Amino acid sequence: MHVLRRDLLAGLTTGILFLPQGMAYALLAGLPPISGLYAAAAGSLAYGLLGTSRQLSVGPVALDSMLTASALSALALGTHALVMHAALLAVMVGVAQLALGVLRAGFAVNFLSRPVVSGFTSGASLVIAISQLPELTGVALGRSTALGTLYALSRRFDEVHLPTLLLVLGALV
Repeated sequence: MHVLRRDLLAGLTTGILFLPQGMAYALLAGLPPISGLYAAAAGSLAYGLLGTSRQLSVGPVALDSMLTASALSALALGTHALVMHAALLAVMVGVAQLALGVLRAGFAVNFLSRPVVSGFTSGASLVIAISQLPELTGVALGRSTALGTLYALSRRFDEVHLPTLLLVLGALV
């Protein structure tokens, strides 16, 4: 009974964290928030059945969301088709990962130097932060590159919604 209570508390905590996280990562990928909830739930259930690590977090992450948005942004699709293409992309990546696992190709990661991985992660974090500037300033800029977003915001800085910006700055402090 004691183990069941701890498992229920762990599941509740994970669920509380996955709700906003899953929705935010879906929005980052350019998908409806509900698709992030499905991705978080599906990943957790699958790993609960098949996984072996008790400390591994499974579900949508910022880098995957950014890469999904990048891959699908060239397609001019409606919401339903975009979600279907994102799901197909996820299945394709899963099949590729499974194939690489079967082939024991994990050794290839050893050829990526720490500075390369660190640079990619730092660059991705900057792109993600810049992509959130329209929401943080209240200025609708549309989707663009990181430099395009910064340029558009600098041209329309007088439209920044001051209460929104102050709330964001207060939260950051």
